[in-house]
Amino acid sequence: MTPLRVAAAHAVDLSSVLALSCTWVVVLAVNGLTLPAINPSPEVISRPLESVTTIALALPIAVAVHLSSNRLAWLAHTSPRSVVLGDIAWFAAIYLVQWVGLAVVAVAAPGVPGVHLFAVHTLLLALALLAARTAGSLAGVCTPLVLIAVLSVPDLVPWPANLIYNLDQATILRFATLVGVPALTAVAVQFDQKPAD
Repeated sequence: MTPLRVAAAHAVDLSSVLALSCTWVVVLAVNGLTLPAINPSPEVISRPLESVTTIALALPIAVAVHLSSNRLAWLAHTSPRSVVLGDIAWFAAIYLVQWVGLAVVAVAAPGVPGVHLFAVHTLLLALALLAARTAGSLAGVCTPLVLIAVLSVPDLVPWPANLIYNLDQATILRFATLVGVPALTAVAVQFDQKPAD
């Protein structure tokens, strides 16, 4: 299948491209809106991640989940080509498009720590794609929303365990992203390998 046909099989059309673009505009637009203090330390002055931007990252992830589903999966399973390789290529395209959006946010919003935001978003995206492949699109959309919501409530999760907002945990978050994203993607690809009944 040509790249355009593959994109069409994944529901990529003008409306989905516009929707994805709009989600990144919303992420940028809400950059100045702050959340209540999540970091319990009173001496912290700068709280760059404690903004609505972090919550808004769930919007482009939701569009990515929508685009990850293959509308013609039954057709792919009749092809002599590897379904796994096609799925890996499609997931790679999803990650690349998301990273372009993140790069724009990092450049346009200089107060946001770009590397940390990149790791948070990529890990949430991998979890969402896995949830979508194993439990359906709704689970894929809800997974990052629930994780962000739980970690956004002050004192609900101990501060040392809060990987999204705690910049002191950046090393652990980066390690989790480097190891977790390929592993989660590999598992997600395997779940879509079987043809639908």
